[in-house]
Amino acid sequence: MQRQPHLCHQLADDRVYRVAMTTHSGFYRYDLGDRVRVRGWFGQTPLLEFIGRAGLVSDLCGEKLTEDFVLTHLPIPSGFAMLAPSLQEKPHYVLFLDGAEYDEEGAIGLSRQCDRALAENPQYQYARELGQLGELVARRVENPMARYIQHALERGQRLGDIKPPALRPETDWEEKFIFL
Repeated sequence: MQRQPHLCHQLADDRVYRVAMTTHSGFYRYDLGDRVRVRGWFGQTPLLEFIGRAGLVSDLCGEKLTEDFVLTHLPIPSGFAMLAPSLQEKPHYVLFLDGAEYDEEGAIGLSRQCDRALAENPQYQYARELGQLGELVARRVENPMARYIQHALERGQRLGDIKPPALRPETDWEEKFIFL
C-alpha cells in the first residue's frame, strides 16, 4: 500500500505519521524511520510525540511482533518498559521494567496481562498454544534506561539518537541488565 506524503499543515490531531526529510525542492527524501503522533499545535507547527521506530520486528518462531503492535496492545502505564525475546530455557519474551516503578507482585500481574494482550496477535497465540513459546515473564531492572543508553553508546550510537524502546529483537538483554 502506497501512502500519500503530507506537509506539516496537512497533519491531523492524534494521527500517527512517519517522518521523511526532504530538500526545499523535494528532490531528495530520507525516511527517518520514526513514527510520531500529532499531540496539538503551537501556532502552525504540529507538536509531535515520538512513539517508536517503524519496521522493528521480533520473531522467535513465526509470531512477528512489531513495535507498533507492542505499543498499542501492551497495558504499560509509565516508566521504562521494554519487551525482548529470550532464548534462555524455552524461547519466550521478557518484559523489562524499571524496578523503582514496580514491586514483584505488580510485575507478575503486568506480565500476565501483557501475555494475554500479545495473544491478540494470532501467530503469537498459535506459538503459545503449540508450546513453541513460553509465557512472557517480567523482570525488574535496576536503572534500566541508564543501562540501555550505556549499551547503545557502546554499540556506537550517538546520545542524541538513542530513544526509549518498546521492543528490541535481540535475545541477549538478560545479560545486559542488573535485576532486582
